[in-house]
Amino acid sequence: MKTKHLLNLICLMVLSLRVFAASFENLDFEQASTNSVHLRNPGRTPSGFDLLGSVTDLLPGWQVLQGTNPVTEIGFNLADVVFSEEGGVTVNDTNSIFALASVLEGKFSLELNMKNGPDSKLEPFSISQRGDIPADAGFLSYVYRGNVVPSINGIDLVPEGLFPEFSPKTEYIDISQFAGENVKLGFRNARFMTTGGPVLSGSRFVIDDIAFVVPEPGTFTLLSMGAAILGGAALLRRKATSRHRQAGNRPK
Repeated sequence: MKTKHLLNLICLMVLSLRVFAASFENLDFEQASTNSVHLRNPGRTPSGFDLLGSVTDLLPGWQVLQGTNPVTEIGFNLADVVFSEEGGVTVNDTNSIFALASVLEGKFSLELNMKNGPDSKLEPFSISQRGDIPADAGFLSYVYRGNVVPSINGIDLVPEGLFPEFSPKTEYIDISQFAGENVKLGFRNARFMTTGGPVLSGSRFVIDDIAFVVPEPGTFTLLSMGAAILGGAALLRRKATSRHRQAGNRPK
């Protein structure tokens, strides 16, 4: 009887874990809705590039912070001139005049932009959400331009202080150690390298098409072959070095 109760308890625990398990959503930002979009400053002449909307509508699934402070409204096609004054987060679509620079894939992309100002007083913008990484995932991939630091559970996956990417680039990062886990995935503004050192002021990035990639079997084969070749080459070098030393130690 006790065994039966124990099995029932285990089943309930497993089911409860499955209830709390959740997939990541809106990783390509294509679920953006413009229902709540309104003029940022109603007293100004509408330009079409000075709009705000709720995070819930424009960025479903994601939380937005500046430093540790929650952000409830973000921009929609927010113009660079506004960014330069205050900085901000914006969803851009293909109707934006900045579409060629700010939309990387599909109809929508996300941009995080720091204002120019005293670097020590700035807090980076960040986006995050919690979900399950597929058990067979090997890499986190994303398309980006600018400077961005991805993180899992608060652990940065790339270093800061890198030079910005001015052309769209697809990044692949090994996240196999987190496969099958429920994690917090985040992206934030990164300090970028200048002649005076890494700075946050003016840091910006555009990001799109975030995905967890399952390596194909051929990938593992190539990696194994590469490791075998490198290992073989190292062994040959050691043998050659050993023979050379033995030859040098022989009496003449």
